[in-house]
Amino acid sequence: LGTGAHQTFTGHTSAVQSVAFSFDGGLLASGSADGMVRLWDLATGELKAVLDHKSSVLSVAFSPGDSLFATGSADGTARLWDPLTWKLMATLGHESPVQSVAFGPDGSLLASGVEDGKVRQWQVAFVAPRDPAKDFNTLQAAGNENPTGLWSDGTTLWVADWTDKKVYAYNLSTKARDPAKDFNTLQAAGNDKPQGLWSDGTTLWVADFLDGKIYAYNLPTNGNTPDADVPGTPTILVTPGAGSLTVSWSAPGGAAVTAYDLRYIRSAAADKADTNWTVIQDVWTAESGDLIYELISLTGGTQYDVQVRAVNNSGDGPWSVTVTRTPAARAKLVAIGLPEETQLQQNAPNPFNSETVISWSLREPGSVRLEVFSVTGQRVAVLRQGHQQAGYHRLHWDGRDNAGHPLASGIYLYRLVTAEGVLTRKLTLLR
Repeated sequence: LGTGAHQTFTGHTSAVQSVAFSFDGGLLASGSADGMVRLWDLATGELKAVLDHKSSVLSVAFSPGDSLFATGSADGTARLWDPLTWKLMATLGHESPVQSVAFGPDGSLLASGVEDGKVRQWQVAFVAPRDPAKDFNTLQAAGNENPTGLWSDGTTLWVADWTDKKVYAYNLSTKARDPAKDFNTLQAAGNDKPQGLWSDGTTLWVADFLDGKIYAYNLPTNGNTPDADVPGTPTILVTPGAGSLTVSWSAPGGAAVTAYDLRYIRSAAADKADTNWTVIQDVWTAESGDLIYELISLTGGTQYDVQVRAVNNSGDGPWSVTVTRTPAARAKLVAIGLPEETQLQQNAPNPFNSETVISWSLREPGSVRLEVFSVTGQRVAVLRQGHQQAGYHRLHWDGRDNAGHPLASGIYLYRLVTAEGVLTRKLTLLR
């Protein structure tokens, strides 16, 4: 029997119940009843790492090649750890304490012996060890501080950034930035919150968290170009009425259409940026019938610019050409201080977390219903219903449904239904 010099490793505060050597002979692992696993450098006696299994450790084992490290515990779990970083990679559940663990010859299988008299075999080849040499550590220095999605064609890695509203490009082999392949037009396209990427090698699709759409970009040119599946441009006709404009349009050719959006703005507006237009979504859906919509409660004698676009599941088509028309004047209201138009204002704040304010104005007294819908068309809340006087109105909404339950984060549509028509806007709830 051995009579040579021995080495003692100290540090455990309770009974040591299992030990194992790494296959390269450089480390000794020991597991104790207090749930702690200690890893020791055999050459120097230095403590290299301490792992907390949270419950009494009954068995420890290294895989061949030392690419994985396993622990079995009295809490009924076996855990897999990365020997490069000693971070937890996976937890395997059992019905009773795991008394022993052992790897197969190639390290792809793990066997666990359990107190209930059963032996379980696990396929663990999918748990790949970390490869720090391939990490991308320059994202923050490049300004890519909030990566939210990535895709690669094998040569370039594209990384979406939530805050910057762009997609950064990196050389996959050198990890260096490749600005020529960046996508810088996301914000201009309305793709303000990119969250996920995918490509077929020709088109890059970028999901947007806030508006629930997927935008398509031409991969070779980095441009926001309508995909072949996105609808074409409708042709519109606008007919003036008393304080109103009747908008009709023809269906575009090409891809199928699921809905149409309409937007308008006063022609004299100094700033006609997209955000300053009044947008009415889904003025027509497959169930709506004729391609026609009436804008009501407009100011007579004032010119308005009007556009329509077609929409489907692949995205939004381009806005139509602008048609400018002037509604006829209508009878003036005698009452002083009453609004000239029935309007539904954008909620504030938006997005919101705990509470938001919704405001609207009524040109005339009448029956009113203010309601909230999910993007799938389900009505989730009726905020106000009944007769209201002409004037300005507002309410506070805490993001709960009719039953008083908090709604999940997401995009919702709120609409005001009056005798004059229906006004709809979009809000975003962030829990």
